[in-house]
Amino acid sequence: MSLDAFLLFFLLPVLINSQCNSGAIYDLGRNRCYQYYTAAVDFRSAESVCQSSNGHLLSVHNLIDNNYFAQQSKNNTLNGFVWLGAQASSHDLTNASSWKWTDHSSFDFQNYQAGQPADLASTACMMFSSSTGKWFTANCISPNPFICSYDTVIVVPATSAPQGVKNHCPSRYYWLSATDSCYHVIISPMDYTQANQDCVNRGDQLASVHSDYENDFLVSISTTGFGNQGANTDTHIYIGLIYNTNWGEWEWTDGSWVDYTSWAKGEPNNMKVEFWTALMPDKNNNNYNPYGDEWNNIKNIQQRGCICKRPANK
Repeated sequence: MSLDAFLLFFLLPVLINSQCNSGAIYDLGRNRCYQYYTAAVDFRSAESVCQSSNGHLLSVHNLIDNNYFAQQSKNNTLNGFVWLGAQASSHDLTNASSWKWTDHSSFDFQNYQAGQPADLASTACMMFSSSTGKWFTANCISPNPFICSYDTVIVVPATSAPQGVKNHCPSRYYWLSATDSCYHVIISPMDYTQANQDCVNRGDQLASVHSDYENDFLVSISTTGFGNQGANTDTHIYIGLIYNTNWGEWEWTDGSWVDYTSWAKGEPNNMKVEFWTALMPDKNNNNYNPYGDEWNNIKNIQQRGCICKRPANK
């Protein structure tokens, strides 16, 4: 190892953490800083502390992140309940539209404990259990420890970085080592043309899927938590599989080989009009989509979210 590489190897954690506030932890995979506060304060005070670092209380958008931050909370001695950055804007707590994240991201995932959200006579905020990852409603003036999340920019000279050290994906993307690819989930409903263009505008393609492992990963990052949905629901997600009517076969928009499918029972059907594909990450209680990992062919005008995919940074 050269002297420059040797020095960078030991200085890299310092360079990285210097982009975060003192005491914060840089998460390479998410390209964000997280600060874990053990002091128990009310919701508004916690959010004020986060905003002082140009951040917000933690928002959570999929099961992978939910379980990760529950474990990290325990690792950083945040035991018991921990504030999340969601606050209700009305007393209809079972309605997802009543909840808002303080970072203004979509309230597109829930992981409620059974019996939650509980009705409260006063203002309602969200907390989660560091031991189970389950969500609970709480009075906003209750004291809890909390997690702040904020963006950062890491500058590491590519020519100097030691081999094996890299920032795999942009912020808000999720890296899968098995495919060495980055994935971005957009829950907001749109038609296929809009979904495809949104991915292209990011420099991505709608996601192609080539194994059970990759399919399960996409399910884990796009599950909304609403559950028990039927075939016609906007919680489903566009992927890049389309039917080429000229050739009479399915193909991926990124040009990769169709070597894997996960059709739900009876799918694909309606092949005169339904030439596009949606992943259904929220399982149904009947036999149509019992595991929440199957696909449905749909019309391109149907409003769905989407998953974008790109190769990891080299």
